[in-house]
Amino acid sequence: GADTVVIANNQILGKPKDYNDAVRMLSLLQNNTHQVITGVSLIKGNNIDTFHVISNVTFKPMTKEDIDNYISKEHVYDKAGSYAIQGEYATIVDHIDGDYYNIVGLPKDELKKHLDKVAKQ
Repeated sequence: GADTVVIANNQILGKPKDYNDAVRMLSLLQNNTHQVITGVSLIKGNNIDTFHVISNVTFKPMTKEDIDNYISKEHVYDKAGSYAIQGEYATIVDHIDGDYYNIVGLPKDELKKHLDKVAKQ
């Protein structure tokens, strides 16, 4: 199992509840750096391997109009932090420090290492 959260200004941002929540989240993220954390647990028999990966993402400045346009064109309601780095509006991201695939939602390289470890148990 795996899940991803976004942390900005010491606030955990999951999936937005509604339009206003999405606006709030994107307003926090714009022109700011935040963390994307994906936690993963692998279970094989009685063996449990749990790990997490943290990536930093910096957004460009966004106006209220930019945020409204983003919400109207992207599927934000099923995304932690109300955004998808791989979406049409990936241009809102100024830069990342860390694993791109972690930001998408599953850190594939780290997952492969842990799957190999669990397979040997």
